[in-house]
Amino acid sequence: MKIARSRIITAFLVISVLSCCMLTECINGNDIVYWTPKAYSVKSFLTEKSAYNGKKYLVYVVLPPDYEKSDTPYPVLYTLDGEELYWQFGKTLEEKKKRVILVTIGNMGDLNRSEDNGMPGIKNFTKFVTQELAPIIEDNYNIDPHRRAILGQSWTGVGVSFMAFIEPTENRYFQTYISADGAYISSVNDAIHSLANTLKQKTDSLPVTLILRSAQNGMYQLGTAFYNQISQYTFKDYNVSFSVISRTYHGWSIVEPVFRSYIENYEEIEE
Repeated sequence: MKIARSRIITAFLVISVLSCCMLTECINGNDIVYWTPKAYSVKSFLTEKSAYNGKKYLVYVVLPPDYEKSDTPYPVLYTLDGEELYWQFGKTLEEKKKRVILVTIGNMGDLNRSEDNGMPGIKNFTKFVTQELAPIIEDNYNIDPHRRAILGQSWTGVGVSFMAFIEPTENRYFQTYISADGAYISSVNDAIHSLANTLKQKTDSLPVTLILRSAQNGMYQLGTAFYNQISQYTFKDYNVSFSVISRTYHGWSIVEPVFRSYIENYEEIEE
C-alpha cells in the first residue's frame, strides 16, 4: 500500500534513488564524499513558509530499501541539525540495516537554530513540526502512529526537551524525545519548570518518554542538574531516564552512541 501524495511541497529533489548516487559536500573546492548509499535512498524538499514563524526548512528523508515492497507501517525518527547530521544518521542506519524512516530537519542557519529551540521560538517551531511538516510526512509515507520519536543534540536537545512539555497531552504527535548532551542552562531549566507547573494545573497525565544522555567530557553537570529537576515531576505515564556516557565529548562523539543505542529498538531489514 502506498500513501497518496496530496500535499504541495515547494521543492522536491531526489538526491539518491539509485544505489550509485553519492552524498557530497564541497569543501575548499573539493567534493568530500560522506556517504554512498548502497540500498537506502535519500530525498529532500524545501517546505513552504510556515504559517507559525514564516520560515522555510530543508528536510531530508531517508528510506529503507524494503519500503516500496512493504505494506507494514514504519516507525519514524525525526532528528534536528539536519544539514550537519543527516548523512551520518543515514550511514549508521544502513550499517545497522534498521527498518525505520528517518526525517531530518535543517536549521537553515545558526540564528534559526538559536531562535527555534529556545523560548519563545520553540513554541512556533513545535507547531511547524507537528502541524505542518508531520502531515506532509504522514501523507507521503506509511508511518506507524504509535512509534514516533524525535532527537536533538546540544541546543536542539534543549528544543526537543521543550517539545515534550509543549505538545498538547491529547493528540500528541511524538511519544519519545531524545536529547544528547543538552545545553541545559539555568534559564532553560526555569522555563521548562514553568511549563511543567502550568501543565500540572491542567492535567495529571504526561504520556512521554524523555531520554537524556550526557557526555562525560561535555555538559554532564548541566544534564545532571536538569534531570534532578524534571525527575521529580509526578505526571502519570511520564518516563524520564538519564545517564552519562563515558569517553565521549560534546558533538558527534556523544550523538553517535545515543543514536545507535536508540535505533536498537527498531527491527532489522530481512535479507
